[in-house]
Amino acid sequence: TETDGAGFFMYFNSNLNLNRLVYSANLNDNTADLKILARIVSPSGQGAIDALPTFAEANFVATPEPTTAFMVLGASALLLAMKKFARR
Repeated sequence: TETDGAGFFMYFNSNLNLNRLVYSANLNDNTADLKILARIVSPSGQGAIDALPTFAEANFVATPEPTTAFMVLGASALLLAMKKFARR
């Protein structure tokens, strides 16, 4: 790409013999941080290479991760409930 911007790409990892989904903070910067989001274990080998052109945005669903604060609040509420129950 010739413009700065975050994005996703798929590539075939020849050492693992499978495709990977990667996020880049800047697709135009070859020094930008990369985050491997998924490794597609099926198909593998030549089948994985053949499948690369078939991947599109429609193949993936973004699922929001629970925020840290929500997780802490939930755990705190559970601990308080357990403590109250243990006193009985």
